[in-house]
Amino acid sequence: MEGNGENLLFSSSASAPGIEFRGPRRAGGFPPFVLSDATTRSAPNMKPATLLLSSLILSANVHASDAVVTPKEGENVAEVVVSGTRDPALKPYRVMAAGLDAFDEHRKLAPEATLRFRLGKRDAIRTRKTNWDGVKLRLAGSETSTPIPIAADGTFVLLRSQEAYDDEADFLLNQKKSSIRFSPEVRTPGLPDNVRRLGDYRLECQVLIAIGKKELNFAMRAAFNAYALGGDWCSTVRKNFGISFMLPDWSINTTLTVDGKQKNLRTNGVNFAAPIQDKSLPDNALITFEYWSGASLERKQRFLAQFPIHLKSSADKWGAGQQMQSKGNTAYSTVIALKPGKWRFCLKSPDGELYLGAERGKTVVTPGSEHAALWHEYHNFIVDVEQAGNYEVSLDLQNPDLPVVGVKRRD
Repeated sequence: MEGNGENLLFSSSASAPGIEFRGPRRAGGFPPFVLSDATTRSAPNMKPATLLLSSLILSANVHASDAVVTPKEGENVAEVVVSGTRDPALKPYRVMAAGLDAFDEHRKLAPEATLRFRLGKRDAIRTRKTNWDGVKLRLAGSETSTPIPIAADGTFVLLRSQEAYDDEADFLLNQKKSSIRFSPEVRTPGLPDNVRRLGDYRLECQVLIAIGKKELNFAMRAAFNAYALGGDWCSTVRKNFGISFMLPDWSINTTLTVDGKQKNLRTNGVNFAAPIQDKSLPDNALITFEYWSGASLERKQRFLAQFPIHLKSSADKWGAGQQMQSKGNTAYSTVIALKPGKWRFCLKSPDGELYLGAERGKTVVTPGSEHAALWHEYHNFIVDVEQAGNYEVSLDLQNPDLPVVGVKRRD
């Protein structure tokens, strides 16, 4: 993310990264009102005073209704029998019960849909598939212990259990503390993986919000109800109050189809603000995503060529940045004057559609070297400058899947 520092006003748990209420963040980061995950970073250019609810904020524990799918016979699942300690990122079973109640209550939005929960590793690269082998989960209380099967795609289902509810059961995970998050996923069967029904998103939002509200105290719920002009946060007409969902991949073209008519929709990297609050759109409207991973080399290069790319850095106090100049079809560069010190930078388009950052733990770029970059990874590069002068920052997009950033001294 651009800038540093944030004012954390409220957290659902002092130790657990769950749903949080955040205050202002400098230099284009979190807006004044955000419900988000403590470690999941949203797109950096959201409008001020927007309320963001990422569908990946949830670390879920659920008792599912009879409408929730159960593993199919022969489905490839990992049997989970594990001992461990409660991960504070995972919510108590009773909290997640509110989400399942909401699923039942609002079924008219997606009558044929099923509910699963999807795991996500907090430090995983979003464009890479995660291997869930060895990840084990169980629901346990003083008197109960139930293994939770995890499918190969990282999804799982939970059945209602009054016994677990009465036992105040928690979820135990055999992973590093707070390294796993999980979120609800509502889908109507029969649609391709890259197509979502608008009513499914609306129902998913109801599940998401119900779980979030369960952990807010009365004062916080009242405050957000007032801000949202009512208790239904998923359908509020208040401006600058939006619900954002995390996509499984970067969508380079998103279309809404209603009665055969199509309209382009905006995504912000892997964040998608589905138009669930637009009452003129029917629940059976379809949203189609053209995912980056399925596009050809030519299609990716054509898509990238549409956008100007700017160098933004702490050296100019995260201002408008310098536009990189094309040095061919896939090469770009610009020159910046740097004083001695450590300077942070990222590469992005002005509208935020493109964002290039560094992989966590691999952020330092030595002058005279090249460094792998990642799309929509919001960790700034750091260049350690020992001698003042002009430095050229370059970007090579010959392989769009493996962007390369370079820094070298010019004089």
